[in-house]
Amino acid sequence: MTSEPRRNLLKTLAAAALVPLFPGCAAVPERPQHLRRGDYVAVTDHLQRWLQHLVRADAVVGLSIALLDDQQPIWAAGFGQADKAAGDAASAQTRYRAGSISKVFTATAILQLVDAGLIDLDAPLVRYLPGFSLRQRPDTAGPITPRQLLSHHSGLPGDRIEGMWTQNPAAFSTLLAYLRDEYRAFPPNQVHAYSNIGFTLLGMLIEQVSGMGIAAYMQTRLLGPLNMRASEFSPAAPSGDSAAAAYDEHGKAGEELPLRDTPAGGLNSTAPDLLQLARLFFGDGGIAGRMLLSPAAIQAMTTQQNLDCPLDADLRVGLGWHFAPDAVRGCGPVLFHDGGTLCHRSVLMLLPEHRLAVAVMANSANAIPTLMDAAGYALGLLLEAKSGIRQPPIAFDCRDERYPAVSVDSFPGSYDTPLGFVSIRHVAGALQMQVGDQRLRMKPDAGGCFRLEYRLLGMLSLDLGKLGEYVYTRTRIAGHEVLLARDAGSWLLAGERLEAVPIPAAWRARLGVYDYVGADMLIASLIGRTELKVENGFLLVETASPDGLQQLALKPLDDETARVRGLGRGRGESVQVRRDGGEETLHHAGLTFRRVKVKS
Repeated sequence: MTSEPRRNLLKTLAAAALVPLFPGCAAVPERPQHLRRGDYVAVTDHLQRWLQHLVRADAVVGLSIALLDDQQPIWAAGFGQADKAAGDAASAQTRYRAGSISKVFTATAILQLVDAGLIDLDAPLVRYLPGFSLRQRPDTAGPITPRQLLSHHSGLPGDRIEGMWTQNPAAFSTLLAYLRDEYRAFPPNQVHAYSNIGFTLLGMLIEQVSGMGIAAYMQTRLLGPLNMRASEFSPAAPSGDSAAAAYDEHGKAGEELPLRDTPAGGLNSTAPDLLQLARLFFGDGGIAGRMLLSPAAIQAMTTQQNLDCPLDADLRVGLGWHFAPDAVRGCGPVLFHDGGTLCHRSVLMLLPEHRLAVAVMANSANAIPTLMDAAGYALGLLLEAKSGIRQPPIAFDCRDERYPAVSVDSFPGSYDTPLGFVSIRHVAGALQMQVGDQRLRMKPDAGGCFRLEYRLLGMLSLDLGKLGEYVYTRTRIAGHEVLLARDAGSWLLAGERLEAVPIPAAWRARLGVYDYVGADMLIASLIGRTELKVENGFLLVETASPDGLQQLALKPLDDETARVRGLGRGRGESVQVRRDGGEETLHHAGLTFRRVKVKS
């Protein structure tokens, strides 16, 4: 029951609080005023200086980058350290965990099997995986298909957290047994709900249809033909020569534990190797004279799949790919996927219309914002040098006829958000958002929307980084009262307004403090005091960790089952009561909790 957005918020607040105490870093290298057509030397010379600055300024331990123009590699380099203890510098050939970029490769393998006539994307998954079953309620019923899995619109739970990262992970096929007792979270195609479980099922589908293990299939049918010599699908992180060590968000040595869900995140690779996949897409499915995928499959993977999902707002997804329309502007669609493991981070970003691509990888848990900035910046420079299209200034205006400005009085209430359960209320003539044990001010924007602001000791306004760049509005979509957030140009779902619902006596009798009692040592180190409580009429799970408090709202469905409220990843999922020897335990995402203190 942890939240990456929640952790990012608290780290941002902590870092911002220290800004006045330290002198500024060296100046950012100035962007070239003009790039001549084809002058990639000027691009890479500038990036060399800019990335050296960025790695130091963002405290990233090691970073590697590679650039591609159609079929021609342009440049690859490393910055910082691959391994502090060994004194190894990061290089172009440093090997990292690619994390969820693995999903694009798994999706490509599925489309290879579609090309071979072995899979129908719109057939029920159970046709190919007869051992697959999932409990469904009347409001979530319907077949689950490979297409839904590929676009994160199947309504499946996001993760089985227990045993995901461990020294000796179980086979990912064991998720079939786990899912038989789990409920579907959402109806098909209602809302984007990112699911590692969904892509792990796609890995099982590859194995079932091809008759090969996932690592063997990927090596034989995809990585090998793509000449990705430094890459493999494996539960374990890379080791040996050129392998990057792992570092936490503070730059301290971490541990990159093996991963159970290999099809969802088990790719080890280098930045230049990742660009071999971009070459395949730019070659309409062919590379080095060999066709690995049909042009029709490439077209399907890069076509928006969620046009009929209004709750997704402006979020666009393909098959395995996501779109990042604001990362690079004036260039047509921008395809990307990022990846994050315990300590490694990565970004792969493509401009299909201009056949330009970048891959960036790092061995620091704090590096995703850095990598996204680096990928978009590098592609913007390449785009100008290749086509003359210079990135325009961001002209931000939150006015949008689809979502007109709303009054300040429409905001107060309770919401589920990516930060967890929050409340918005009027305080001293202003809107205030309560997030766990933190309070953020909601400041009116000139366009009629609102921005988040944090004031240290109630006085000094601190920079919230990316979180502070968003503006927020409220609207109604498909019967749901929602918060929307927008940065440069795209509206994204940022929360759902919740109303209190009746809490049965059976659930009130369970209020109190709970301990995690599973065998996963990593989870045990991350989850602190967990309390089931009632607050302002809402049944909440409140979890403490070194990063602070997070709350999730539950909706009881009967005396022994509740559902996590809200929309999107990790929401809609079940909390179930089970009994062992007469003692009740609570179960969620594979985790088990036992009450240790009754609510007084």
